[in-house]
Amino acid sequence: MIFQNQYQDKFKLKKNIYILDYLKGTLQKYPLDERVELINDEESKYLDNSYKKYSYRLNPSVLSIALIPTYNCNMKCIYCYEGNLTIMKERMLSSDIDNIIKYIKKIYDEGSFSEINFSLLGGEPITKDNIKWFNDFFIEFKKLNLKFNISCISNGLEIRDNIEYILDMKLSHIQLTLDGLEKTHNYRKKSKIKGLNPYNGVINTVDILLESKIYTSLRMNVDMYNVSEIIKINSLINEKGWNKSKFFDAYLYPVTQSSDSNSKKYISETLLFEKVLNELSKLNTSDNNLSLDFHGVDFVDSLLRKEIFVPKNKFCASCSSQYVFDCKGNIYTCWWGASKSEFIIGNFRKDNFDSEKVKAWHYHDVNNIENCISCKYKYICGTGCVFKSYSREKTLNVGNCSDFYNIIKLYLSYLESEGML
Repeated sequence: MIFQNQYQDKFKLKKNIYILDYLKGTLQKYPLDERVELINDEESKYLDNSYKKYSYRLNPSVLSIALIPTYNCNMKCIYCYEGNLTIMKERMLSSDIDNIIKYIKKIYDEGSFSEINFSLLGGEPITKDNIKWFNDFFIEFKKLNLKFNISCISNGLEIRDNIEYILDMKLSHIQLTLDGLEKTHNYRKKSKIKGLNPYNGVINTVDILLESKIYTSLRMNVDMYNVSEIIKINSLINEKGWNKSKFFDAYLYPVTQSSDSNSKKYISETLLFEKVLNELSKLNTSDNNLSLDFHGVDFVDSLLRKEIFVPKNKFCASCSSQYVFDCKGNIYTCWWGASKSEFIIGNFRKDNFDSEKVKAWHYHDVNNIENCISCKYKYICGTGCVFKSYSREKTLNVGNCSDFYNIIKLYLSYLESEGML
C-alpha cells in the first residue's frame, strides 16, 4: 500500500508508479500493482509550517545588480519582448556612474550581503559605446573594495571587436543565443549591421570566448517554429567540440504564451515541452548536450542527483536582492519590467527611491500570496514569474501558475523510456 499525502503527486507510467514529494524533495518508485491511498499528513503540515517560520534564513547573501546602458540593439529578433525600445538612442551618461554606485553601496550596506553579481543587459550591452561606459563604471566601482563578479547577456555580434575590454573587465560568464542553423537563426534574429551574418557571429564568438576561458552558456529559444532544429544544434555542438570545454553549457528555453499580445502565436509550455522531448528522444542520452529550462525539470534533476532539497519561497531575485538601473535613470527590481512605468521603484538621477514599493516586491512570497499558500507546488515554484502575474492581474498579490503536473509527467515518461529512472 502506498500512502500519498497532500504535498505529493502520483505518476502512473508504463513501467512504474512514481511519487514525488514537493515538500520533502523526494522521488519514490513503486511497482504498477501497488495500491495508492490518499491521506492527510499532519507531520508534513508541521514541516510546511516550519518552512514558513524559518524562511528568513533563506535570505540571499548575494546582491544582484543589472545595468542597462541602453535599450538600443544591433539586432531585431522576432520574439523580442522589448519591441520598439530597441531603436531608442538614449544611453547611460558618464555622470550617472557616481549616482548608481552611491545607490548600490547604500543597498549593500543595509543588507547582509557578502558579494555582488553584476549582469550587463540591453538592448545589446556589448557595443563600442557601452563597453567604454562599463569600463569607466568598474574602474570607479573597484574603489569600494567589494567582492563582485560580472556576467552578460549578449547576442555576440560585437564581442570579437571588444574582447580585450571584456578580458580587462574580467567577465566571468556570457550568455549567447543560437536559435538554429544559419537559415533559421538569421531569419529569427536579424542583424541591423549591414553585411554582418548573425549566425557566423555567434559561432565565432563561442570559439573566441572558450579560447579566452570565459564561461559561455549557449541558449536556444525554442518554439514550434524551430523545435525541429534541436538535433541539428546538438550535432553542431559536437562538431565544434564545445561540449568538451569545462567553460561551456547549452540549454533549451521555451518561448511561450505570456502577457505580450505578440505571444498569442505561441503554444503552451506543456505542448512545446512534449515536442521538445519527442526530438530529444531521437538522440542517445550520452550524446545529448542540451539541458532543459522548463518548469519543474530542475526539481526532478536535483532529486536524481541526490541533492539536498532547499524550498524555494521566491521565484527570482526581483523579490529579494535584485536592482536594475537603466539609461532613463530609473531603478527597478525586475529586469523584465525595466522601461515600464508601473515597475519603477526609483530614479537615481532625481535621487528618488520608493522603499514602500521595494517592500511590496520583497513581500511577494509563497507564504504571503493567497493562491500560493495551499498549493503543493509552491516550494518548487516560488510564486512563478512576478512580471507575468503583474502584467496580467495588475497586482503583486497573485502568483503565476505553471502546469507542473503535466510537464513533470512528460519528463518522467521521457526519463523512464530512456532508462534514466
